[in-house]
Amino acid sequence: KSVKGQPIMPSILLTNVNRILNKLDELAILVTRGLTLDLLLITESWLDDSIPNNFCDLQGFVLFRRDRTGRMGGGVLCYVRNYWSCRLLNIPITNSNDFEVLAYGLCLDLSAFLGH
Repeated sequence: KSVKGQPIMPSILLTNVNRILNKLDELAILVTRGLTLDLLLITESWLDDSIPNNFCDLQGFVLFRRDRTGRMGGGVLCYVRNYWSCRLLNIPITNSNDFEVLAYGLCLDLSAFLGH
């Protein structure tokens, strides 16, 4: 199904970037001039709490992130197109130092999608 010719199922890109900071320009070009993506799932972001969210913003997307703590590397980012309604889910993890997890509920926000 589609609304105004746009798919209701999200288009998703999953990629391992091995440090996002030096690839932000390429990512912005990809989503503005390239693929029509709804979700960008990124592993190995290598971000930490010294880097604010607004440094990694992509126009038209909401950013969720989980940085690795206590050691270098790791981290996950999720960019969600702003016409999707999204809420972060709390999943209890017994040992959060071993891996990073993001979980969220997602549904299409028709008013934003249709431009109302």
